[in-house]
Amino acid sequence: MGIKNKIAEFFQNSSLKPLDLILILLFSLAIGKIFSLYFSVENEEMDWESYRVENNCRLKLDEDGYESSTWVCQDGNVHYGWRQQR
Repeated sequence: MGIKNKIAEFFQNSSLKPLDLILILLFSLAIGKIFSLYFSVENEEMDWESYRVENNCRLKLDEDGYESSTWVCQDGNVHYGWRQQR
């Protein structure tokens, strides 16, 4: 019995409809994408921490002397927003 026959037998014995299988596949892909995004952010954060230390990045102060959401680094690069928010 070949793989083709096993797949055909599965669909014949299954109560799943083609639309159900498509929805299951899309849901599985969405969950996989969420996990990949989560783990890529973690790696990026580790890279940011080492970059921040190596380039002596400091939070920029606004006109009133408060820390803003902008990082200014010794190498001249400016990074905005989300990196310091943990």
